[in-house]
Amino acid sequence: MISEPGSTGQIVWQTLIPHPQTPCKSIWGAQAALIRQAQGEWLVRFRFDGSVAGLLIPQPSQPQRTDELWRHFCGELFVLTPDGSYAEFNFSPSGCWAAYAFDGYRSGMHPLALPRDPRVICRSSGEQLELDVMLTVPAALLGAPSLRFALCAMVEEVDGVLSCWAVKHVGERPDFHHSAGFAPLAQ
Repeated sequence: MISEPGSTGQIVWQTLIPHPQTPCKSIWGAQAALIRQAQGEWLVRFRFDGSVAGLLIPQPSQPQRTDELWRHFCGELFVLTPDGSYAEFNFSPSGCWAAYAFDGYRSGMHPLALPRDPRVICRSSGEQLELDVMLTVPAALLGAPSLRFALCAMVEEVDGVLSCWAVKHVGERPDFHHSAGFAPLAQ
């Protein structure tokens, strides 16, 4: 789940699966990883295997904070603190990003200030799309003990159909915010 620098140097991938209610015709496999690079820096990686031509991938644009990225193709990272508050990060292949803080389950949402804008890099070939994100983590999350996280993605196909991918799905409907879908950060 987490790869610490200086340990094995290998990326530990987690398999993402589509929610049963949101199948995907173009992707047959997806993985994500979270790697601590240095104090306060995380590398978030997403890899999608399948027919890239079947995906609706946002075109590169001026990187900036943008709301509602989850309505299209994007990678997502959720970080839950012991008090039930959490952060949501969205990363588009376009280079745009979003960061929100929540006081509790789907409540008290507000923009989360970041020390530096995330850097999003997208690479694709005929059968693979990779999304790498360098994220400078807010100090409040770095200092919190017992963090839990969830790696997720929204995959949009050329016909406009969205599929919801996560390491673990909870419930009959997709819900990336549900605490039962989070795992410990330190492994």
